[in-house]
Amino acid sequence: MTTGIKRIVICADDFGFSEGVCRGVLELAENERISAVSCLTQGAWWPRFSSQLSSVPTVAGGLVSVGLQWNLTNALGNGPSIRSVIMEAYLGKLAARAADTLDMQLDLFRQHWGRLPDFIAGHQQVQQLPGAAEVLIETVQRRFGSNLPMIRNGLSLQPRGMKAKMLASFGGRDFKDRLAAQGLLTNSDFEGWYDYADESPYGQHMQHWLARCAHRGLIVCHPGRPGYALDSEPFSMARSREFRFLSGDAFPASLTLLGVGLMPFSSRFFTSKNNKPGRSAVR
Repeated sequence: MTTGIKRIVICADDFGFSEGVCRGVLELAENERISAVSCLTQGAWWPRFSSQLSSVPTVAGGLVSVGLQWNLTNALGNGPSIRSVIMEAYLGKLAARAADTLDMQLDLFRQHWGRLPDFIAGHQQVQQLPGAAEVLIETVQRRFGSNLPMIRNGLSLQPRGMKAKMLASFGGRDFKDRLAAQGLLTNSDFEGWYDYADESPYGQHMQHWLARCAHRGLIVCHPGRPGYALDSEPFSMARSREFRFLSGDAFPASLTLLGVGLMPFSSRFFTSKNNKPGRSAVR
């Protein structure tokens, strides 16, 4: 174990999407290569693999936090596009569906996990949209009581690329300010966006993100174990590239070189007065 100059969260999304994603995330969590897992509780694989995730020592010991990936779009191939959801939001028609969906997905999380999530994220950053943001804050305050979860935001302090800049302009800054006003904890920075069709080495992207991501920021990833790809999954090659890098020797070497330690995405760690750098993924 080594220490770093800054602590960040490495969060793997889409747990529950497919067998390959679930098996890949399980392996990365077991070997301390990630520090948070975001779950699609509507996914057909969530009930089967949730028990396996809960038995991973790093998860059971609190070194890897587990949260809900709130889905209002087509994360599982059977919902509306993000474009139509954005239109729904700005026409003031999203709130009712958002409330029903969030409650239902929280119920599915608790049914198979036994408790509410450590954090809530949004697939394609829907949590920051008008209607959805208000619903999220109200639901968290109503259902979590004093044990409030972390809320993920997608605002980068140094937005690079069209997607990061769009997230900043489409309610990103307002959402982060709103969370602070309500006393809800969130990540200080956000990285991880890139063109998934880009076949350049994933390690190059990760090196840049690790270097510029702020202390207590979050880097999102979408790994999947090779050999379990779905024919209908357009990003299976990108998932495989991410998994190979995160599970290989180059990733912990990058953490050590850049002085980065991993931390869970949970309020227990974000409220701690101990600001010393956390563990690095060296296994």
